[in-house]
Amino acid sequence: MRIGAHLAGFGVAALLTLGAATADGAARSVSAVPAVTSEMPGTQEAEGFVQSKIDKGYTILNDQSLNADERRIEFRVFLLSIMDTRRIAVFTLGTNARDASDDDIDVFVEAYTNFVTALYQDHFEKYKDEIVRVTGATRRSDNDVIVHADVVGRDGGRKLTIAFRVRGGEARGEIITDLQVEGVWLGLNQRANFASYFQRHGGLLASLSSELESRAQRIKQ
Repeated sequence: MRIGAHLAGFGVAALLTLGAATADGAARSVSAVPAVTSEMPGTQEAEGFVQSKIDKGYTILNDQSLNADERRIEFRVFLLSIMDTRRIAVFTLGTNARDASDDDIDVFVEAYTNFVTALYQDHFEKYKDEIVRVTGATRRSDNDVIVHADVVGRDGGRKLTIAFRVRGGEARGEIITDLQVEGVWLGLNQRANFASYFQRHGGLLASLSSELESRAQRIKQ
């Protein structure tokens, strides 16, 4: 799938930043845990899963038979079919999810989903001069594999490295639970930035939900 060299900004800055915290130590902590590497059972399946989804996403975004609204709807449905956005959204709240009501959590999950799907589509559509190529995988457990990929330019040179965390054993099959850009896990980075946002806004989940909805709308416009 083609995507732009500005994917780094899409992940670490534009995609996630709501506060001043970057929390590199936390964001990089997953990759610091020892794990066995490729050629073990399950890694090739995860690699194939990620590459096929990359290709499918590219096909949707370049389908000229769809208008902009139809493409947006289809890409959103596609993302939701391969990502457990509720699980990711609740994770990003950290301890702030403990005292939140079910209704507030539901509103946040919807806002988070709208924000992430709009942002992913915006950046995948804007930058199509490079190719995302799966290069291998790291098996962390029976149902947890990190699939590595390079963003490669037309000259064949590597622009940056990314990775997808794939979890298996779910009722819905394999799902992507996080994305890493140049060593930084986006879900962990979001969690740190949301914590900073809560500190500056009195811990109001409704305020964060409203902020994410506003950002989603601005992206679409």
